[in-house]
Amino acid sequence: MNRELLKAKLAARASASPLGRCEAKLRELREQTVEFWPDLDMPRFPVTYNLRGHTAGMLRLRDGGVRDLRINGELLQTKAYTDDMVENTLGHEWAHAIQYVKYFAEPWRGSIYRRAHGKGWKQIMRQLGLKPTVCHNYQTISARRQRSVDYSCQGCDKVYQFTTRRHNKVLSGHSYLCGECRGKLLEV
Repeated sequence: MNRELLKAKLAARASASPLGRCEAKLRELREQTVEFWPDLDMPRFPVTYNLRGHTAGMLRLRDGGVRDLRINGELLQTKAYTDDMVENTLGHEWAHAIQYVKYFAEPWRGSIYRRAHGKGWKQIMRQLGLKPTVCHNYQTISARRQRSVDYSCQGCDKVYQFTTRRHNKVLSGHSYLCGECRGKLLEV
């Protein structure tokens, strides 16, 4: 591919919406899959952008196949992460789909090829021209919102914040002591 054509392609991709860029990248990954593994019967599966929390992407499986590929839409819409999400996260999850179709259909393959981020997955990532990285460094917030309950020490009046789980343990009869004076903690 000549330089001018490549520049035009990159400029068009950069100006597209994040979802449009994802769809274009998925088409590109599908074409690469057909090119590198022509005999691989890659299924069609939905891609959703409803993943939340700390996870950037996830491939969900079901009995005998791929259920869907989920992408964190909030992270994708964050300008600082869009490029990396489109280029790396989509490729990472797509490689898991190829890995599942390729290695789980062949029962003679060892577990080294079936491990989530093992030898088989790494080979696929390199074949697709991607660096086989496992973790991202996006600034994320938890999808779970934890409620806290205030507890106070009877001895020194220090206040503690209990999670709902710990509060429920207190309701079922468990008791906690202050870390400083060993006084009993009671709900405020």
